[in-house]
Amino acid sequence: ADQKIPSWLSLDVLLTAETYEQASSEWTARSKCELFSDQESMQVLDVCGGLGVDAFAFASAGHRVHYNDMDPLKVALAEWNAQQLSVPLAKSSATDALSCLRAVADASLDLVLIDPSRRKDGQRVLSLAEYRPNLEDLWPELERCTRFALIKLAPGVDAAALSAVLPHYQKMFSVSLDGEAKERLVFIDFNNQAANTERQAVCLRRSGERQLWSQVADHTDAARADAGLAYLYDPDPAILLAGLGADVANQFNLQVLSSSHLHIGQSHALLLCSDQLQEGFPGRVFQVQTQIPFQRKQVRKYLKNNGIERAHVWRCQTKSSVKDLRRLLGIVDGDQASLLVYRDHQDREQFMHLQRLAP
Repeated sequence: ADQKIPSWLSLDVLLTAETYEQASSEWTARSKCELFSDQESMQVLDVCGGLGVDAFAFASAGHRVHYNDMDPLKVALAEWNAQQLSVPLAKSSATDALSCLRAVADASLDLVLIDPSRRKDGQRVLSLAEYRPNLEDLWPELERCTRFALIKLAPGVDAAALSAVLPHYQKMFSVSLDGEAKERLVFIDFNNQAANTERQAVCLRRSGERQLWSQVADHTDAARADAGLAYLYDPDPAILLAGLGADVANQFNLQVLSSSHLHIGQSHALLLCSDQLQEGFPGRVFQVQTQIPFQRKQVRKYLKNNGIERAHVWRCQTKSSVKDLRRLLGIVDGDQASLLVYRDHQDREQFMHLQRLAP
């Protein structure tokens, strides 16, 4: 829990495995509040409250928050934890999301937070139709009672499927924390139902840094590189999930070394490169030590000559698993080096020995 809600741990808070597993972290919860930094003292309803991290963040920011969950136990825990954290909840209730919304007066809310359950019989569900509550069922009540809605989804949810369920959302935020994809947020303004959807990436750090990247209006594809250059860039997963890889590549004057191949199946895969180091890139940055074709004997000879026995092995657009690559190379997992196997634009597998640069 010290990786998700560290400020809670010195207090007498109560958690369950279910509420903790799906809960937002302190950083992602605060980031949601920052999306509404221009709104003062909102009337907020968290209709699937769970552990209450999001509700508590909005209450701590000065908004009047009604916490709701259909499980009375979760409500009792949230009420207890709010006292321990000295968070002023305006109201709490235990009912299903649709009934809760139906009890709200017309246009009485500024914001509804929705974090639907993404598990069924203990297993994660991928289809939006299996989320509970069903988002389509809530839409008429949301439109009636609130101006804004913010829906939290799993980071890998299919954007095309989402558009079929929620056709009128204005923004989709892909959120990462310290380089790990955490969630997707769908933002809806019922007073301004624009035809086009804006995609943004929110890259958070536990250190407090927050970077926001948006799509460029005059989008152009990034240039391709025929071979690896001096520096390699692995974009933050929020950038990839938001589909902003080409925008970021152009902004930093980078070339595409490898990208998604339909027959491989890694749909969010992108490697960028440059001959000069570009500072401030949102993601991992490496200096290239060597690049050679991925031929087993040649690569194993290189590793032996350079005394590399332990390494972090990763891949981009190659069918072999990391486990298989370690076996082929005779490498034990470790931090002695960083080794990459990727498939280039000519569909050839290439090998790189890399040195990661400090962020």
